[in-house]
Amino acid sequence: MNKGYKQVEAAPILDRIVFSKVKESLGGKVRLILSGAAPLATYVETFLRVMSCAHVLQGSGFTETCAGSFVARPDELGMIGTVGPPLPNVEVFLESVPEIGYDALLSTPRGELCIRGQVLFSGYYKSEDLTKEVMID
Repeated sequence: MNKGYKQVEAAPILDRIVFSKVKESLGGKVRLILSGAAPLATYVETFLRVMSCAHVLQGSGFTETCAGSFVARPDELGMIGTVGPPLPNVEVFLESVPEIGYDALLSTPRGELCIRGQVLFSGYYKSEDLTKEVMID
């Protein structure tokens, strides 16, 4: 996989002989492992891909986005160690927060992640003032 091969092309003989036993111990039907609670270390994600012969995807979302906002694409090695790009119909930008020294335009950008799209919640339950504080048009 390190040489740019897709997962199914990287080591088909090893997959069939060695790792198929691991796959069978998982029931033989695992095709996708999705992680979204916390980021996986790159070595953990790679290990899971190799040992399970399954695609491993990371995703991320927030309570206010009512589900995932970012999901990695299967079988793209450049996605290992990331949560992937925004989903369709989700707009994302990084906003500078000068009060705490965050600058979105630096070579190593830091800032507040702002998300816009139809996946957003309509507001906090029975808390209109908090909703007005966090929602920006």
